[in-house]
Amino acid sequence: MDFDGLRPRGAVIENIENYIVRMGLKPGDRLPSERAMCEMWHVNRMTLRSGIAQLSEEGVVMQKGGSGTYVAIPKLVRNLQDNRGFHHAAVAAGRKVESRVLTFERAEADKKLGRLMKKALGHKLWHLVRLRLMDGIPVSLSGIYLDAALFPGLDEKEIGNDSLYEIIRKEYGVEPYSGEETLSIAYCTPEEASLLETSENAAVILQSGTTLDEDKMIFEFFKEITLPKYISFSSRLIRR
Repeated sequence: MDFDGLRPRGAVIENIENYIVRMGLKPGDRLPSERAMCEMWHVNRMTLRSGIAQLSEEGVVMQKGGSGTYVAIPKLVRNLQDNRGFHHAAVAAGRKVESRVLTFERAEADKKLGRLMKKALGHKLWHLVRLRLMDGIPVSLSGIYLDAALFPGLDEKEIGNDSLYEIIRKEYGVEPYSGEETLSIAYCTPEEASLLETSENAAVILQSGTTLDEDKMIFEFFKEITLPKYISFSSRLIRR
């Protein structure tokens, strides 16, 4: 690797971060134009754009096509021990949440889903796919399979921007109690990249797992991809 080639970009990153601090810029504030920043720090546009791209991936700045570069809104930090879901975490942090339903249909458990959800082959399920937006920006794609026997008529409910967990609590008396999940790194397909307004093969955080009710019965299998520049995950460890 040519480390010398990384130095100009590193200097640009440092200059931008220092500029944000020195000028007291807040989330949503616009940075100078690319031309102005090139002149300020005596760098070419290619080097500047490389530094901006890295800061964008890190969630420090955000780019709006045709408008410029802005100080990014801070990442949402999700607690892995919190079983209340994305909607609750985002609202609690004062963020504007929107969900767009892409797919809501009847499905049946195949061998893989049957094994994961401990259901017989052909067991009736609901399949729900949603695009999740935070402050108007697409941040994740969520796919869920729900036990249809527990949620009759769910397709008649208004599932939009409301928390799905709140709906199943109020309408069906099912309380998410515990669950198991795994986190890994994945890469966007062309379709996923288009929906999330990111580049093809962009790195995302892949969550998958099951959720249990108070009777310790699995009622949900989920798979969700999240853009790490907008959302991060944390876990609190307590020594006993």
